[in-house]
Amino acid sequence: MMAVHQGRNVKKFRELLGLNQEQLSEKLGTGWYQKRVSILEGKPEIDPEELKAISNALHIPAEAIRNFDTDAAIYNLNNNFHDHSVQNQFNAVQELTAFFKEVIAEKDRMIQELLSKIPSPK
Repeated sequence: MMAVHQGRNVKKFRELLGLNQEQLSEKLGTGWYQKRVSILEGKPEIDPEELKAISNALHIPAEAIRNFDTDAAIYNLNNNFHDHSVQNQFNAVQELTAFFKEVIAEKDRMIQELLSKIPSPK
């Protein structure tokens, strides 16, 4: 089995959250810019300090970025559907999907809250 490509996982999670590279760089703060995020997404392995910063910015456990392997999950689903380990991985995918739905709902709530603070034009 191939090693998990952490940079690709950052990209997958970033896209699931509806962020582009520029938006992620803004969340990461000083010293980050779109090109740096792009380069990072190409790295098979991410420096632990960078991984921690990304994890915090995306509100995703670092372990998810470090270990989530969609290729393995798809392979297992295609070849071992009745295996308990596949069911566990499928459950993990369902939990991750539920987590992202919560994150998106929270993001939408925050946007609505910010919009409600903007005075209406007269």
